[in-house]
Amino acid sequence: MRLKDSSLGLLLSLPFVFASGCSEAPPVTEPAGHAHDEHAHHHPETLAEAVAELSELRDTIRDAFAANDPDKAHDPLHEIGHALEAVAELAQEEKLPEDKLAVVKTSVESLMQSFGEIDKSMHGQEGASYKDVADKIEEALKALQQLNAPAADAPAADAPAADAPAADAPAADAPAAEAPAADAPAADAPAAR
Repeated sequence: MRLKDSSLGLLLSLPFVFASGCSEAPPVTEPAGHAHDEHAHHHPETLAEAVAELSELRDTIRDAFAANDPDKAHDPLHEIGHALEAVAELAQEEKLPEDKLAVVKTSVESLMQSFGEIDKSMHGQEGASYKDVADKIEEALKALQQLNAPAADAPAADAPAADAPAADAPAADAPAAEAPAADAPAADAPAAR
């Protein structure tokens, strides 16, 4: 696959930068037989699948930090780079319109930056906590999730036109029959003294 946009090519190389961040940190003791190179990576076939996988990884990371268990977030945090790479590649393969490709690019960059900051702090570098970047993560992920959602501005086939009054609504210029005249006192109101 030949990438048309060089910035997207740069973006696709970020998982390698992400993974290399681990080598700059103090050594982490891995369980026997465990190495980052041994991770099996799922390769989604559609953009919707890639975004769903990204959402699952985000949930795992978010929940691990909420439970104060950063070790549980470690592997999913490194897997995020591969998931983001898949989102960018599949957006190109599915030939999204330019405006949607721009949303993908912006969202992927934001997510990569946010999760990168979390990864830095996990490895003893100056970075950010999940809580610090949670809003940015949610905003970017929501933008990606909306790429496959039906257009909100498309009217439903059975919905009435926006400018047509409802059949049971009174005409706008006709006063309501039960409303008292503005200058007449209400019958049950106490008399003014």
